[in-house]
Amino acid sequence: MALNLKMTPDSTQAFAAFTKANVGRTIDLSVGGSVVMSPRLVEPILGGEVLISGRFAKGELSRLAERISAGKAKVTIDVKAQ
Repeated sequence: MALNLKMTPDSTQAFAAFTKANVGRTIDLSVGGSVVMSPRLVEPILGGEVLISGRFAKGELSRLAERISAGKAKVTIDVKAQ
């Protein structure tokens, strides 16, 4: 299973600039303060969508989606400390 996050136009532009500036680095994608994945950026992400996938407990992605869509969990992206 996977969770597809679609960004607003403003977030799309900011995320594109962030990913352009950080190609080759590992980033932490957090939902509600908890890191859910730490991918390495191999190229800029310009389309305004992020796919969250991996090994999650049954129902965990559904709960994340509900929290995000209800505005109860903030999604943040940071460069991972090396």
